[in-house]
Amino acid sequence: MAPALSDILRITSPLLILMLLTFCMGATNLEAQAGGLANDEVEALLEVATQLGKKGWNRNMTLCNVTDTFTVLPPKADADNKVICNCSFPGGVCHVVAIYLKRQDLDGSLPKAIQKLPHLKQLDLWANYLSGNIPPEWADTKLEILSIENNMFSGTVPPELGDLVNLENLTLSANNLSGELPLALANLIRLKELRLSRNNFTGRIPEFIQSWKHLDALEIEAGGFTGPIPSTISLLTSLTELRISNLLGNGSVIPNIDSIAGIKMLSNCNLSGNFPEYLTNKSQLKILDLSFNRLSGPLPPSFEGLKHVQKMYLTWNNFTGPMPDWINTRDSRKKLFCGSSIDLSYNNFTSEPKILADTLKPVECLNAERYSVHINCGGPAAPIGKTTYKADDEPGGAAKYVSKGLDWQKSTTGHFWDVSSLSDSYIAQNKSILRMDNKLYTSASLTPLSLTYYIPCLVNGNYNVKLHFAEIVIRDNRSFYSLGRRVFDVYIQNIVVLKDFDIVKNARGVDKVYIHKCTAPVTNGALEIRLHWAGKGTTKSPNKGTYGPLISAIDVESDFAPPNNGRRKRFIIAGAVVLPLFLIFVLLSSLWWKGYLGGRKSRDRELVGLDLVTGIFTFRQIKTATNDFDAANKLGEGGFGCVYKGVLSDGTQIAVKQLSAKSKQGNREFVNEIGMISALQHPNLVRLYGCCIEGKQLLLVYEYMENNSLAHLLDKGNGGNESRLAYKAEDMGYMAPEYALYGYLTYKADVYSFGVVALEIVSGMNNAKFRRGENFVCLLDWVLYLQKNGDIIEMVDPRLGSAFNKKEVVRMINVALLCTNQSPTLRPTMSTVVSMLEGKTDVEELFMVPSTLSDQSGYVTTLCNKFAEASFSGSSSENKSLVKSFEGPWTASSSSSAQDLYSVHIK
Repeated sequence: MAPALSDILRITSPLLILMLLTFCMGATNLEAQAGGLANDEVEALLEVATQLGKKGWNRNMTLCNVTDTFTVLPPKADADNKVICNCSFPGGVCHVVAIYLKRQDLDGSLPKAIQKLPHLKQLDLWANYLSGNIPPEWADTKLEILSIENNMFSGTVPPELGDLVNLENLTLSANNLSGELPLALANLIRLKELRLSRNNFTGRIPEFIQSWKHLDALEIEAGGFTGPIPSTISLLTSLTELRISNLLGNGSVIPNIDSIAGIKMLSNCNLSGNFPEYLTNKSQLKILDLSFNRLSGPLPPSFEGLKHVQKMYLTWNNFTGPMPDWINTRDSRKKLFCGSSIDLSYNNFTSEPKILADTLKPVECLNAERYSVHINCGGPAAPIGKTTYKADDEPGGAAKYVSKGLDWQKSTTGHFWDVSSLSDSYIAQNKSILRMDNKLYTSASLTPLSLTYYIPCLVNGNYNVKLHFAEIVIRDNRSFYSLGRRVFDVYIQNIVVLKDFDIVKNARGVDKVYIHKCTAPVTNGALEIRLHWAGKGTTKSPNKGTYGPLISAIDVESDFAPPNNGRRKRFIIAGAVVLPLFLIFVLLSSLWWKGYLGGRKSRDRELVGLDLVTGIFTFRQIKTATNDFDAANKLGEGGFGCVYKGVLSDGTQIAVKQLSAKSKQGNREFVNEIGMISALQHPNLVRLYGCCIEGKQLLLVYEYMENNSLAHLLDKGNGGNESRLAYKAEDMGYMAPEYALYGYLTYKADVYSFGVVALEIVSGMNNAKFRRGENFVCLLDWVLYLQKNGDIIEMVDPRLGSAFNKKEVVRMINVALLCTNQSPTLRPTMSTVVSMLEGKTDVEELFMVPSTLSDQSGYVTTLCNKFAEASFSGSSSENKSLVKSFEGPWTASSSSSAQDLYSVHIK
């Protein structure tokens, strides 16, 4: 019997529906692929972005820059933030073929998801903050170009990288990679360009480099490798650029590099032996650098075969014999013989050519005896205080000698690689918008390889040497400063005094001064200071050619007094007459100063003797430091008077408070402020350098604060403009109860201060200005009340709305309450605070001392009241105790607010 139609439909309907759905889904997928990037690669790109830390990508945006052919942008093209897709595949489907994310501030790690992009050929992540290891999963890709230069990668190179058999360009420079290169890299037989410079690799340069027969460029500068250079390098006949420098170990003879054309640089590789004569017949050779080795023997008599050489550096070797005749009979039309293109200095030649007569060497000092020299490196003459720095602004060059006669001689060598400019002054100019005030740091001497100052005609003995440094080229911002690292060595009398020196690290920022002080012996009448770039740091950030030693100024002073010779007798006679007169003058001046001989009538008794407590500045000093109180130097103004920025003659930056004639403050407040600040010693307090009391002039001289204070930042965030000059991390409103009552300055008090600041951040309120009715006298009082009643979330700044993580806010409030515990011993350490805030440690249970358990807010109220009395009331007993505990020569404050003494209003 035939089945009924209903039975057939009942059986076949699910199958038909499934087939229909499959067809529809396939059609939809084909439609999406035909119209753009394949869906799986969209998801892969978003995964790559997450692992890299790339923000802003989402599946609703166009991620691809489409190209219609298989031709991919070359790696040097202007593509800093692009994803290149090729849409010429069958069916019009697009696939990712190149990713360029350069200088994007990415701070993630190398994405394993790269393996999900099967058509990717080029990946360039130059100049980011990426860290971690190179993923072995990348071995499954078809990469042809891989560049991760200028990041913070570490670990070893995975052997799996050898499976990238299509790789033609591999750039790993300027990272922290370590270990030996794996043997598997011998499989990269298509390599044309390999750059491994500025890493921490170990072991020798491997012999298997002979496998890279198509290699066009090999760069290994300061890679960490040990010599010798493998002899198999002679098999790389396709090389046009060879750059190896700063090898470790004992070195070897110079390898055979006869087959290599173009550029040859084997600097500081501990090479020995004679100059290879076959190099004199390399017509295609453009640059030859064999500097800083141990090559010896005479130079070849002729270099006529070098028709296209532009630069040649043979400095710092052991070449001997007479200088070749070709130096004197050179043809000036050839680039080889340009005056700044060849450097043969620091060798052992027995004769010197006329054209190179000017070299660093001893000079005829005659009767000249010098005990000091001051050089403004790269800048004009600059009078700084009592010292005049001599000009050193004559341009340098790739192999340039500059003589200042008996003062000093200077030589520079080397050129900036990868920079097209043929003329460079080798003088760095300050790139900052806000130039540094001191003229010593508006420019500096710069060199790509070696810079030497030779100071002759010094009397033998020990000398105090000051080397002034300030980074004025690399900028202090996220995109450039952290990426650019200037690292070099400094030698004095051929002894290293600074190894792997980084100006920014030592000065703690750009446009900040670091002065290195040391003592150097002079035994042959001369002092030599040499700065040398050993290939470390970075070379392309923020721009190509940004590297090499840089110095702002040099001070050389004998640490012994010059002899008097025949003038001694005259000095004795003159001293016998002048000294008594001088003593009489000092005595009369002292009496006048104290007010016993009239004068200084405007000076009150309260100020007498104050100069014995703190440092004294003359009014003339302060006028000079502030440029006669120039309005441009005005930092702000408060109830006390105006505050000016100034620079003392020694370069010290200061902040000067000037008592205004309109000020309500008087001598008593002036004395109180000096007494308080001079009596307190704490890392978070601004130092009081001294004061000035002349006639009606009352001035305080403080340590200058570059970025004002935390209170300023908080007030600025709330729309205010008030800042504190006296306190770096806290003001009177942030101090712990035990400090306010007893004058104790401890790190536990700093923990208390941090707690109050944390509460201010959460609430958006200023503790010092807190007003919440009569029941609460300070912010902490109110917070404890809310905590006791279970309403702690009420303190959160209402401007946040609901845009915050409640769990994190509650954690921060509880940590802040722990920090403000009445008992210092119960407050956590700052390391524990950080751990609790990061969620690594559970927040400790809030513990109150027994006497305050019944009334949490009551003890704060009491302390706040006592603190207010102790700080602002001149008649309270607590204040008298506070004054007594300082044991300083100052009196209790008047009824005026102490806050006004520390406040200025920023313009």
